[in-house]
Amino acid sequence: MSWKAVEMQVALPRTQDASQLQDQLQQRGQLMQDQITHEQLRELERKRKAVLESEQTEQIDNEEDSRKHEAEAKANGHNQTESKDQRRTSIPHPYLGHRVDFTK
Repeated sequence: MSWKAVEMQVALPRTQDASQLQDQLQQRGQLMQDQITHEQLRELERKRKAVLESEQTEQIDNEEDSRKHEAEAKANGHNQTESKDQRRTSIPHPYLGHRVDFTK
């Protein structure tokens, strides 16, 4: 056997191993990118839910405040025919002074 035949016997398996390693490295990058994208989507969904939950709790708080205000008005003997403008001023604004999620 000549030296070239022996070298080719050693070189061909190494070439196949190198191509497999290269393929795995390319797939690893794609898998990492997919994981990052999936994590970002979960984080975005979590933030959306947090904003919706805070809006719901604020709405419940506003309704409770308006009930308390009406109960106090009845107890004090105030007239129940308040205008809508007066009611709006007594209820705090749901967004002013609170954090709002502007990320998209």
